[in-house]
Amino acid sequence: MSWNSIIEDHYMEMLSNIRETAIATTDQCNIKCEHCLMMSVPSRKEKLSYLLMKRFIDSLRAKSKLNTVVFTGGESTLLGEDLFSIISYCSSIGLGTRLVTNGSWAINNCATEDMILYLLESGLNELNISTDDFHAKEVSLDCVRRIWKCAKGRGFSAVILGVCSGPESRVTPQFLETFLGEKIPYIYDAMGNKQIPEPNQDGTVYAISNTGIAPLGRGRHLKDGWFRKTRRVEHPFIGRYPNIYKPLTLMADGTIGACCGINCERTSILSIKNIYNNESYFSDEKPSYEQQIIICALDVLGPAYLYTIATGDACEHIRGRNISSCQICEFLFRDNSLTNKLFRSMDQIEFDVISQLVSIDISTPILN
Repeated sequence: MSWNSIIEDHYMEMLSNIRETAIATTDQCNIKCEHCLMMSVPSRKEKLSYLLMKRFIDSLRAKSKLNTVVFTGGESTLLGEDLFSIISYCSSIGLGTRLVTNGSWAINNCATEDMILYLLESGLNELNISTDDFHAKEVSLDCVRRIWKCAKGRGFSAVILGVCSGPESRVTPQFLETFLGEKIPYIYDAMGNKQIPEPNQDGTVYAISNTGIAPLGRGRHLKDGWFRKTRRVEHPFIGRYPNIYKPLTLMADGTIGACCGINCERTSILSIKNIYNNESYFSDEKPSYEQQIIICALDVLGPAYLYTIATGDACEHIRGRNISSCQICEFLFRDNSLTNKLFRSMDQIEFDVISQLVSIDISTPILN
């Protein structure tokens, strides 16, 4: 067995185990939030067509255990009819669907009712409404309330309020409970462990996804007071990082991101390839072998390993600090000089990944 085949087999195993994918339908957004992870603004023009989204879903579904498609953006509803059509297609082939929106379309009760009906008739399963201090500057909380009230008891599997907050936030989960006049279960406990609430009597899960504001994308420029402080003995980026490809993301520019997409656009590692040049997205042509090595290294050795390779730093100075794996990846893969150092160290990274994946027995030679 060659080293190449060990890497390629693990890469294809990662691909085959994908259960959820995200589609960033457009990078355009009708608002410009100061903390936006995806750097979305009204002037961005990237968007996907129904045909390209369908081609991607069909190709991925044929090679994986895909069961859920998440539609996000930018503001996903700006895609218009193609969004409703692709939700309907997913429903017709048995895939669950989730829509993430800022809710700006809920300008009055009539407009809210019309959109909810469109989404229900398209077969949407889960509706997620994003709101926080930054969204609320341009999208009234009255829009959030209209959607929350209108979506109740309509047959969605889940209606979730996605709330990012920190020490200086006014729009917190507690504030929204008071604003909406009801107690709402949280998805994350005090330690950050995910817990899915039980469905309500009408069969729908109603919850608040109570996450912190992340210093990523435009959020990098926010002052520290916006970010939660957590106590950690170790960081999630030290050691194996099992969240790569969870989810795999189709970006609005037609490229694939090897994670949720925050750090993937226009990078030589995490942006895999452009579907506009392929009749079938996952054809026999795979990402470059070097990309597969790095992606496998993220999976089995973690971002801290690659950080050490690229910088020569053993991560000692960031232990105990509130730094996420996404921040490490953004730091590494958006800096061409650090990415080039990884490419120059490819032999070492390949050897270390192989050593982690298999127990090398001298009686079983591995051919280069």
